[in-house]
Amino acid sequence: MSNSSVTVSRDFGEGEGVTIRGFTPNQNVTLLNGQGVGTAQWFVLNNTGRNFNFEMLASEMVGGLEVYKSPQADIEEGALGGTVIVNTRKPLEMESGTIAGSVDMQYSELPDEWDPSASIVTAWLNEDETFGINVSAAIQNRTVERHSQESDFGWFGP
Repeated sequence: MSNSSVTVSRDFGEGEGVTIRGFTPNQNVTLLNGQGVGTAQWFVLNNTGRNFNFEMLASEMVGGLEVYKSPQADIEEGALGGTVIVNTRKPLEMESGTIAGSVDMQYSELPDEWDPSASIVTAWLNEDETFGINVSAAIQNRTVERHSQESDFGWFGP
């Protein structure tokens, strides 16, 4: 593994965390607009940790990402691999009346289901462009089906 690698870890096709320099997502820090956000993973068998659940934020709501692989005095500490700062869109950085969105469908083979997702973000600014509001919404429905492989000796193995 390269010392300069930054990759998105995926589980069931969804981005779940960022691996930096070979360190898993729970060994890195992800901040939302510079603040720590506790998010739970949807799979009940996952251990709780400090990694950020990227499924909760639609791409239209992201204004930019910053990745820091080395510690800096002005960035929250605690990461072995690095720190990712996810910056959401700011209303004064968008034109008034801007609307961005997406609609898609994802097919899941095992349950034989098509699942929808949609997101939208819009901005309004006053006439002087000194005050603005962003409104965003996202919805996602995923059907996941898992099958265990049972050995010839039952659940407990040989």
